Order: sequence, then structure tokens, then C-alpha cells
Amino acid sequence: MKSGIADEFKPTSRYNRNITIEDNLFRVFSPLPLLCVYSVDGLTFRNNRLERTQDYPAGTGKPEPMFDITHSDNVKVEPPTVVTSRQADSRKKLQMAEQATN
Repeated sequence: MKSGIADEFKPTSRYNRNITIEDNLFRVFSPLPLLCVYSVDGLTFRNNRLERTQDYPAGTGKPEPMFDITHSDNVKVEPPTVVTSRQADSRKKLQMAEQATN
């Protein structure tokens, strides 16, 4: 996807700011990047979990890096905790029980 930024301005242009991605479960079946960041100033990716699934056939291409970050500043990325399906289901049930009592 193209950003519409002229090549001469890409190294310094930042059009997305102050993004926080936290406490999520990412269910992935493909070796594609989990997070692609371009032209961002201020991104935090933390306390996330990753579950590898076989719900769909994985792509046949070579594995890519988990994070693709270019032309960005102030980016803080914590690798996600890898969980099994059983761990993800247990945590979801616990969260639903906690919400029901609140």
C-alpha cells in the first residue's frame, strides 16, 4: 500500500501519532508480519499475546519478520507472549467471568 508521500519526504514525514496497542490476542496462521508501521511518531505495542493457528492454510512464501517498522520515531515494541489455544481460551473465560461480576 502506498502512503502518497513523495520519496523526498518519507524519511521525515510522520502522519500517524500516539498509537497504543496492548492487551490483545492475535490469532495468526501466516508467517506475514504481525505489525507493519510506516511514518509513525509514537507507537507502543505491549502486553499482547500471539496464538498460531491452523484455521487456514499458511502462505507458501518465506517467513517474514514479525515487525516491519520504517520511517518511524518513538516506537516501543515488546514481542508478544506466545500462547496455545487452550491458554487463550482459559484467559478469555476468566475475563468474561470477571466482567460478569463487575
